[in-house]
Amino acid sequence: MLPPTLWVEIVIAGFIYLLAGIFFILNGAHIYDFQFMVSLKDYVGLASVAIVFISYALGMLMHRLIQMFILRPLNTLLQKMKINFNLIGDVKSNYYLINFVLYQYGSEYLHREIDIQFGTFALFSSLIVSLPILGLSLFLWLSNTIAKSWASTALIICIVFSVLFFIANIRQRKHFNGLRDEAFVELMKLHKKAINGKK
Repeated sequence: MLPPTLWVEIVIAGFIYLLAGIFFILNGAHIYDFQFMVSLKDYVGLASVAIVFISYALGMLMHRLIQMFILRPLNTLLQKMKINFNLIGDVKSNYYLINFVLYQYGSEYLHREIDIQFGTFALFSSLIVSLPILGLSLFLWLSNTIAKSWASTALIICIVFSVLFFIANIRQRKHFNGLRDEAFVELMKLHKKAINGKK
């Protein structure tokens, strides 16, 4: 079961992709206003549930795809270029050992804090990719509407926020890895003390 915070962040990330997809579809169908939504007013409740469900599914799917097809290949390229920068967080060989120890022996507060920090890291990673896609879809759609003067502005705003989230994600990654590694070290110290105390 996903932590509540991570669930919310996945839905937020997926909603950006859903918005981008909607504007791509509207542009492809040559629909350049929202008059069609008037006929859907009787289905607001059903539409809301569908939006949340689809956003969640897209958020989960894109999180995995971004890791597999964008961040990992870029990370490999940076390593080959001997650039000491990691896009996907901690990939040390003891990654799963650390997680096991933290969730097996850590407190509920520690679990919650790690979940929050990881959820924020995952959300920022997704927004780095999703916002330019949303900006492109808005640019294409707005270019054919009466608000076409806003097309470039929408694209620029999305790209600027993507860059800001990229910068924030660097700090968030360091904070998340630092919190997890420090907690692991402290738990191992307590574990050794407990073992020595029994002797």
